[in-house]
Amino acid sequence: MIPPSARTALASAGEVATARPARYPTGSRRVRLLRGSILFDNGRRRHFRTEEGRLFDADPIDRYSYHILAYDAMRLVGCVRVYRLVSNGPACVTEKIL
Repeated sequence: MIPPSARTALASAGEVATARPARYPTGSRRVRLLRGSILFDNGRRRHFRTEEGRLFDADPIDRYSYHILAYDAMRLVGCVRVYRLVSNGPACVTEKIL
Protein backbone atom coordinates (compact mmCIF):
# COMPACT_ATOMS: atom_id res chain seq x y z
CA MET A 1 0.00 0.00 0.00
CA ILE A 2 1.33 3.45 -0.89
CA PRO A 3 0.34 6.06 1.70
CA PRO A 4 -0.77 9.50 0.52
CA SER A 5 1.98 12.08 0.14
CA ALA A 6 4.80 9.53 0.43
CA ARG A 7 7.50 8.58 -2.06
CA THR A 8 8.07 4.84 -2.35
CA ALA A 9 11.14 3.10 -3.69
CA LEU A 10 10.66 -0.52 -4.76
CA ALA A 11 13.79 -2.43 -5.72
CA SER A 12 11.89 -5.52 -6.89
CA ALA A 13 8.47 -7.15 -6.63
CA GLY A 14 7.69 -8.37 -3.15
CA GLU A 15 10.20 -6.19 -1.31
CA VAL A 16 9.14 -3.96 1.53
CA ALA A 17 8.72 -0.34 0.46
CA THR A 18 10.62 2.49 2.11
CA ALA A 19 8.89 5.83 2.31
CA ARG A 20 10.29 9.36 2.03
CA PRO A 21 8.18 12.54 2.11
CA ALA A 22 7.27 13.99 -1.30
CA ARG A 23 4.30 15.46 -3.09
CA TYR A 24 3.29 12.31 -5.00
CA PRO A 25 4.29 8.67 -4.70
CA THR A 26 6.68 7.29 -7.31
CA GLY A 27 4.00 4.86 -8.48
CA SER A 28 1.31 7.52 -8.85
CA ARG A 29 2.23 8.25 -12.48
CA ARG A 30 1.98 4.54 -13.30
CA VAL A 31 -1.35 4.33 -11.47
CA ARG A 32 -2.71 7.33 -13.40
CA LEU A 33 -1.53 5.85 -16.72
CA LEU A 34 -3.15 2.50 -15.89
CA ARG A 35 -6.43 4.14 -14.84
CA GLY A 36 -6.42 6.36 -17.94
CA SER A 37 -5.98 3.36 -20.24
CA ILE A 38 -8.92 1.60 -18.58
CA LEU A 39 -11.21 4.63 -18.37
CA PHE A 40 -10.46 5.68 -21.98
CA ASP A 41 -12.47 2.56 -22.97
CA ASN A 42 -11.31 2.36 -26.61
CA GLY A 43 -12.17 6.00 -27.24
CA ARG A 44 -15.58 6.14 -25.57
CA ARG A 45 -14.20 8.55 -22.95
CA ARG A 46 -11.83 10.71 -24.96
CA HIS A 47 -11.07 13.19 -22.18
CA PHE A 48 -8.67 10.60 -20.68
CA ARG A 49 -6.30 11.10 -23.66
CA THR A 50 -3.83 13.97 -23.20
CA GLU A 51 -2.77 16.40 -25.91
CA GLU A 52 0.41 14.31 -26.25
CA GLY A 53 -1.73 11.24 -26.98
CA ARG A 54 -1.13 9.50 -23.66
CA LEU A 55 -3.95 7.89 -21.71
CA PHE A 56 -3.97 9.46 -18.25
CA ASP A 57 -6.33 10.07 -15.32
CA ALA A 58 -5.06 13.07 -13.35
CA ASP A 59 -7.50 12.84 -10.46
CA PRO A 60 -6.43 15.32 -7.73
CA ILE A 61 -7.92 13.10 -5.03
CA ASP A 62 -4.92 10.75 -5.45
CA ARG A 63 -2.91 13.04 -3.18
CA TYR A 64 -5.26 12.28 -0.30
CA SER A 65 -5.70 8.55 -0.95
CA TYR A 66 -4.03 5.28 -0.14
CA HIS A 67 -3.31 3.01 -3.12
CA ILE A 68 -3.07 -0.77 -3.04
CA LEU A 69 -1.11 -1.81 -6.11
CA ALA A 70 -1.08 -5.23 -7.81
CA TYR A 71 2.00 -6.23 -9.80
CA ASP A 72 2.77 -9.09 -12.17
CA ALA A 73 6.56 -9.21 -11.76
CA MET A 74 7.48 -5.52 -12.24
CA ARG A 75 4.38 -4.60 -14.31
CA LEU A 76 1.52 -2.73 -12.61
CA VAL A 77 -1.67 -4.64 -13.44
CA GLY A 78 -4.20 -3.30 -10.93
CA CYS A 79 -4.93 -0.69 -8.32
CA VAL A 80 -7.47 -0.01 -5.62
CA ARG A 81 -7.74 3.51 -4.26
CA VAL A 82 -8.91 4.01 -0.69
CA TYR A 83 -10.06 7.51 0.12
CA ARG A 84 -10.81 8.45 3.69
CA LEU A 85 -13.82 10.74 3.79
CA VAL A 86 -13.18 13.81 5.89
CA SER A 87 -15.39 16.84 6.38
CA ASN A 88 -12.85 19.35 5.03
CA GLY A 89 -11.32 17.14 2.29
CA PRO A 90 -12.04 17.30 -1.44
CA ALA A 91 -15.24 15.62 -2.62
CA CYS A 92 -14.92 12.38 -4.57
CA VAL A 93 -17.10 11.53 -7.58
CA THR A 94 -19.54 9.47 -5.49
CA GLU A 95 -20.12 12.39 -3.12
CA LYS A 96 -20.71 14.74 -6.06
CA ILE A 97 -23.28 12.38 -7.59
CA LEU A 98 -25.14 11.74 -4.33
